[in-house]
Amino acid sequence: MTQNDVIVVDANVWLDYMFGDRPGNKYAVKFLARARSCGVSLVVPPHEVCNVFYIMQSRLKAQNKLDGKQTPEEAAASARAAAWAAIDLILELATVGPSDQMDAIIAAKNRSIHGDYEDNLVVACATRTKARWLVTNDRQLIQHCAVAALTPEDACRLLED
Repeated sequence: MTQNDVIVVDANVWLDYMFGDRPGNKYAVKFLARARSCGVSLVVPPHEVCNVFYIMQSRLKAQNKLDGKQTPEEAAASARAAAWAAIDLILELATVGPSDQMDAIIAAKNRSIHGDYEDNLVVACATRTKARWLVTNDRQLIQHCAVAALTPEDACRLLED
């Protein structure tokens, strides 16, 4: 693995990294730390930044409401602030990949391989950035991906070699 290598990181890995209670947290943390220490370039597909923001904000808002320690307005503001902090962290650790009509074309052409359009946009990002790997916890995407796709656990093993 060289500093010129690119690894595209899917939203589920970023969410695992952010939420300690998710099953993939341990390997997401380990993978991102190892990738940074190796000096590889991490790339996040642009639409996945939106997905992380939305999912984090929604989950935290619901959690805050259940806790009952904040007013609904405070719960929403707190969740929004945490989601923005997560985006700031992602932008510190990774570069946002390209996005234009070519991504939509690549995603549509890959539908016979994998029927999930959003996943195909991730693959389009990996294709266009000439990524060495796409790192995801999406088992279906790994099975049908047109580029080399690994779980964070497997990526950690390969980065250690």
